[in-house]
Amino acid sequence: WAVDLLLYRDTHTIEREVNERSTGAGFTFSSPYYYDGMAYAGDESFVKCAEEGKRFDECASLLICVIKGSTGLDFVHSSFPYDFIVVGDSTQEVAESRSNGTCNVIADDRSFLLDVVT
Repeated sequence: WAVDLLLYRDTHTIEREVNERSTGAGFTFSSPYYYDGMAYAGDESFVKCAEEGKRFDECASLLICVIKGSTGLDFVHSSFPYDFIVVGDSTQEVAESRSNGTCNVIADDRSFLLDVVT
């Protein structure tokens, strides 16, 4: 059997190709035809802090919202300690956290950020 499947908001990583967490089996990924990538959105001055990996001076109050268990969390944590990260359970929770001021930046796929910002 062969099945073609389109996955949205799932990142092709070597870990998922070898052993995907939830199924315990590996996926065979086709060649991607759409590339998205990580980005930051939110308060312009804090977005600049996040993009440049700055954590001090004017960037000391940077708080980045990201979805729990996502590759986005891994990406953000590679540059920032957890003191700068607010973890949400869902895309809706992360978007609401940005709206209510819990964080001043969201880190996620560009396509998601375009949907949230517009």
